[in-house]
Amino acid sequence: MALGNINFEVSDPSFYDSLISDQKKILAKKPKDAMLWVELGRLQDAKAQMTSLFAQKILIIKWIPICTYILVLFGLYFYLNSLRHIVPSIVIYPVLTFCIAITFFMTRLRYPQSGRRHFQKAISLDPANADAYMYLGFIALRKFQRKRAYFLIERACKLGDSRKLERELKTIYQKEFMTLFNQQSQKEKQLYETILPLQTVIKTLKSEIEQLKDTNLAYSKKAKTTKVKTGQIIKQTKIDMYSQMEKLQNEYETQVAQLEFEIETEEAKKELAQKRNLSLSLEIMEAKGQEKKQSFEQAVKQVKNTMGKKLWGSVSEQTRSCLATAEQAFSVLDKNSIQTDFSLVGMELCKALETEINRKLVYPFINNLGDRKDNFLKANKIGESKEMAVYFTILAKVADNQNYPGITSLTLGQYLFVLKKTLEGDYTLDEYGSYLDSIFESSKIVIGRKFLQKLRTVTYDYRNSIVHHTQMNHEQCLKLRELIYAGKNSLLASCY
Repeated sequence: MALGNINFEVSDPSFYDSLISDQKKILAKKPKDAMLWVELGRLQDAKAQMTSLFAQKILIIKWIPICTYILVLFGLYFYLNSLRHIVPSIVIYPVLTFCIAITFFMTRLRYPQSGRRHFQKAISLDPANADAYMYLGFIALRKFQRKRAYFLIERACKLGDSRKLERELKTIYQKEFMTLFNQQSQKEKQLYETILPLQTVIKTLKSEIEQLKDTNLAYSKKAKTTKVKTGQIIKQTKIDMYSQMEKLQNEYETQVAQLEFEIETEEAKKELAQKRNLSLSLEIMEAKGQEKKQSFEQAVKQVKNTMGKKLWGSVSEQTRSCLATAEQAFSVLDKNSIQTDFSLVGMELCKALETEINRKLVYPFINNLGDRKDNFLKANKIGESKEMAVYFTILAKVADNQNYPGITSLTLGQYLFVLKKTLEGDYTLDEYGSYLDSIFESSKIVIGRKFLQKLRTVTYDYRNSIVHHTQMNHEQCLKLRELIYAGKNSLLASCY
């Protein structure tokens, strides 16, 4: 039901009693729920507002308390002056008590309690309850406590959804506006009576204004013509400027893409040369290890026992060879000398990890792309150089064997970049993110933040140092062995 600008759930204030009673029963079961206290306060406050509106429209409700007071006082006066000696006190006391109760009841009927104490109770249970502050603010507004209302409503805005508060305030403001509008209408009537004698003067002034308008019309036409011509010149200048800017931007993007491609190619060549040098040293060490058959077999057995039969059987032959060679070299090197360089051992370990990452996390993805391959390459493409696509990641180059047949795998650094961007949600690697999700759904293997952190440590702290000819000591070598295969939650173990 709508009264004034306020909508109520019921058509009579007394109907709120049953709603309030039901809410109190619910509160008895959950006395610590702040929102239930807010709802009880809202019902109580709605009843008070509806009673006030009824009292404005129905005079009998407005005068009920006063009439009751007058009747009780009249009865008491009549008793003291006329019936005091006739009616005994034992009879009048219950009657007086009943009259006082009726007076109290009528007062409460005309002025029911607001929901303020219920809202305060809700705030004591939940200091961040925005609704409670909002309703307290509205109560303060109705009592013309503007500073308090401002503080409470501002608090409600900070804590909760301001849209509900805006709707409630809009209703209040509309009501205040209508009152103000009616007041303004009365003032306008008075002003009209004052202005009426001035209308003759206004007519004379209007005549003069018309003459001035005719004089200015010619100037206005000239100004309009000039403005149109100027606008056309400015518009054409903007079109030419935007065209030139777009051309310069396209040239700039092409040059940046070309430069990035050349830098990437140069870095790849440099790293390939460094890897070849290290590979020669590793091949020499592997050859020496093969000459010492017994020592190499012992190294294989040692790695197998460390990894466990299941994990050892899962990795490739190349990975086993790298791990065994690294273990053999590790056992031969002098661990007591600070001059001993374990870089070759570290390179073999990194080579083993790189082989398994490509085998488990790169090759299957490329092979299973199928019809989605074109979409994946298109999302990764950032430009062209020498009629060849330039891609955001090396993973796209591995997939594009037509333009990049020589790129068939990723280094640890390249895969680290791919995984980092995938976990960050980069749209260019949505397909690869879906592939990692499918791995988790099928085998519960999680290639996530922990895997990324360990791979970052291996790549930045060890692998890059080895490539740039930085010496590796015994302690660093032990840590690298633990990260790659020797630890309980090693990177190789995480792939299976």
